[in-house]
Amino acid sequence: MLGNQRVLNLPGISVSVDEMVAALREVAGDVVAKRIVWQPDARVEKIVGSWPERWDTARAEQLGARGDRNFADVIRSYIADEGIQVR
Repeated sequence: MLGNQRVLNLPGISVSVDEMVAALREVAGDVVAKRIVWQPDARVEKIVGSWPERWDTARAEQLGARGDRNFADVIRSYIADEGIQVR
């Protein structure tokens, strides 16, 4: 099935921090989104800045792997998995 290449880039989504906050606001409401504290962290910026914006996931998709449709779905899944009440 995988042949000689056993490494796959799994399907995912690329979103900005602003898009993440908008999705949080959509799912959990403004009160929850207002809890965010904007504080720069050079270590985190360096790590995240080294990540690629896009990657090729065609091989994983051909094998049937699917990613989340959008970041709001990621948040909804986390809430469901953790049994969190947001409203």
